[in-house]
Amino acid sequence: MDSQISPIAGLGEPEAFLRVYIANRPPLSPYDQLDHLRVLESGEIADIVAKTGNHWRKIFNLYAKLAFFLDSLAAKSKVGQLPDNGQIGSGQNRRSQDSTWQNYRDHTLLQRGSGQALLFSAPVLSTHAVHIIMGKQHAQSLSVMTWFDDWEIINPDFSVSRQGRMVLCPYFDYRQLSNQKLDLLVQLVTSL
Repeated sequence: MDSQISPIAGLGEPEAFLRVYIANRPPLSPYDQLDHLRVLESGEIADIVAKTGNHWRKIFNLYAKLAFFLDSLAAKSKVGQLPDNGQIGSGQNRRSQDSTWQNYRDHTLLQRGSGQALLFSAPVLSTHAVHIIMGKQHAQSLSVMTWFDDWEIINPDFSVSRQGRMVLCPYFDYRQLSNQKLDLLVQLVTSL
């Protein structure tokens, strides 16, 4: 067994094509010490939320809404196709049970076949993935604005690098990432 620590730590799939980066971790074992990617099981998000509270509920809810809307768009119009891994929403075989974002959160988000990851580590760039950096402070701590020279400032809350397939957005909190801002995030991701 390889004893080296993986440079990627978080929740979800190693080959995720939708990668969201967050500065903090659920304050709960084993998540607070993860040094690798952990694919979630059905019911695990509910367990994390029950044990950690409202803050993580908001994060998972907003990630679920984002992924659900991206999957819905991809299923309807093929918008958001990504090379190598197919389109956003490779877990389309689960769509029948995921008729709402709440069902999506409980049965698909960050689970096997979702194509998603919530990462606690710095971005490891991949040509097939879309990278979303959650929060200005986290983006500054990672210095991602220096990684590419094509950053476009969309508004005070959003910036995008098409070269890096990266979006900087507000933190996943209802006050910071309203439904209107979530709609813009969906548009930016599908434009990459």
